[in-house]
Amino acid sequence: MAKLALFPIILIILAIEAKTGFSTELFSNRVTITVNFEEKEYLQDTFVLRYWNSLLGVSVAEYLPYEESFALNDSGSFKFTINPQNDFGYFCLSKKEQGTDKSLLYYYLFEHGDDITITMKKRDALLPKAYAKRNREYFSGFKNFSEYTPEFKGRGFAKYQCRFRMDSLSYVSEDSGILTSDYGFFKGNSHDKIKDACLEILYDYRHELSTLAYSLLKSDIYGKQELDKYWEFKWLVLSDSTMENGFPKLKEIFTEGFSPLNDDLLLQNIQFHSPFYLESLIEYHKNLLLIQGLKKPESLYDSISNKYSAIERERLLCLLLLTYRDKFENQFAFYDEIYSGVTDDGLKGILKNYSLKFLKGSSAFPFKFTDLEGHEIELGDLKGQVLLIDFWFTGCRGCITYFQNTLSHVEQSFRYNDKIKFLSVSIDKNVNTWIKSVNSALYSSKETINVFTNGEGTLHEFVKYYNINIYPTILIIDSKGNLVGIYNDRPPKDQLISILNSVE
Repeated sequence: MAKLALFPIILIILAIEAKTGFSTELFSNRVTITVNFEEKEYLQDTFVLRYWNSLLGVSVAEYLPYEESFALNDSGSFKFTINPQNDFGYFCLSKKEQGTDKSLLYYYLFEHGDDITITMKKRDALLPKAYAKRNREYFSGFKNFSEYTPEFKGRGFAKYQCRFRMDSLSYVSEDSGILTSDYGFFKGNSHDKIKDACLEILYDYRHELSTLAYSLLKSDIYGKQELDKYWEFKWLVLSDSTMENGFPKLKEIFTEGFSPLNDDLLLQNIQFHSPFYLESLIEYHKNLLLIQGLKKPESLYDSISNKYSAIERERLLCLLLLTYRDKFENQFAFYDEIYSGVTDDGLKGILKNYSLKFLKGSSAFPFKFTDLEGHEIELGDLKGQVLLIDFWFTGCRGCITYFQNTLSHVEQSFRYNDKIKFLSVSIDKNVNTWIKSVNSALYSSKETINVFTNGEGTLHEFVKYYNINIYPTILIIDSKGNLVGIYNDRPPKDQLISILNSVE
C-alpha cells in the first residue's frame, strides 16, 4: 500500500519536472543533447560539443579545462551525452570543419539532468535584416545556420528556448550609440533597451526555470549588454579622448552610464558564476582606472583585491590572471600570490592547469610535425633556438593578411639571426592542399620551416594541448624549450620583434 501511495506523488513530480525543466534527484546528473535536422542534411558530417564545468570568462575559454564530445550523423541525428562535474556549466555546439568550427550554439547554459532535443527546422522566410554586431562570434549561429530555426523540447528546454529568443531579439535590433550629440551619455542607447527587452522575455519564463537558471540567465543578460557598452566606450570614447578637442565629460559619461553591480538580491553570489558578468566586472574596473590614467594590470589587481567577498574576489582575480597573462610585469609573482589566496578547489585546479600549460616558463609540449620532404620535425631537434610558431589553414583570409603584413616583415628582421627559427604549421588535413598553399607564398615563405599536423588537423595533440582554435595563432618557445607566450590577437610587428629580441 505504501508503494501504491507513492505512485501519484511520483507522477506529480514527473509532471512538474517535464513542464518546468527543474532537475530532480529522480534523474541522472548526466546531460543529453540531441540535434535533428528536419531535412536530413549533414549526413556525412561531425558535430562537436565542448563544455566547461567552470567557465570564468568567454574570452579566456581556451585557457580553461574543458571536455569535448563528438557525434557522427546517425540517421539525421547528432547525440551527445556528457557527465558534468557540477550542477551547471556552459557549452558550445559546432559543426566540425577545417580550421574554424561552424558554431551553432554559443556558450549556452546547461544544468545536470537536462535531456534536450533540438530540431533544426527550415525557416519559412529569411530572418529580418540583421544589423552588424560588434561581437560577431556571439551571433555566429544565426549566420552559419541562417536557413534554420531551432526548436527545443525535453527536460530543461525552457532555458534554451529563452536564451534563443533573447539572442534573436538582440540580433535584429539596430544599434544606437551611448553618446548624445553634445558628448553626454545617451540613456536611450540600444544596449540598455535590448537588456530591458531581454529581461522581459526572461520574466515570461520565470515559472519554467529553476532559480539557478533564472539567476544565471539574468546575470548573462546584464554582463553581455554591459560588455557591448564597454566595447563602444573603449573605441568611441577613450580612443578619441586624447584628440585635441577630446571629451571633457569622460568621467561623467562613465559614472552615469556604467555601474559594477546591480541591486537585485536574487543575483548575489550566483552572478559571479556567469562568465559574461565576470568579464563585465573586469571591464568596469579596467575602464574606471583608464580614465584615471592607470593602465597596468597591477592596478586592476589592487582595485579588485580591496573589494568583494572571498569567493567573488577569488573568481575575479583568477579571470584577471588569465585575461592579462604575460602583460603583468612579473607574471610568476602574481600567479603565486593569487594561487596562495584561493581556497576553492575548482579554482585551484584551473590555476594549476594554467601554470602547467600556459604560464611563461612552463615546459613546451614536445611537438612532432611533418615537413615538405616528409621528414619529422620535433621540438628536440630545435633545442637551443628560439622558435616562433605560426598556425594557419588554407582559406583563412586573416592568416594571409597577417603573414603578408606582419609575419613576413618579422622574418626579414631576423633573416641573418641563426638563433631564431620560424615554424609555419598548417592544420590542413589534405597534404596536397597544404603543399599548394605553401607554394602560393600567401601563408608562409620558403625561408621558414613549413610543416603540417600530419593530416590530423585540429585533432593533433599539440593543437589540442594548447586549445588552439583561433587562427592565426602565434606561439613562441625559448631556446631551452620553455613557453614564452601564446598570442591569438595578431600582435603587431614591433611587439613580436621586441619579444624575440628579449628571449634567450
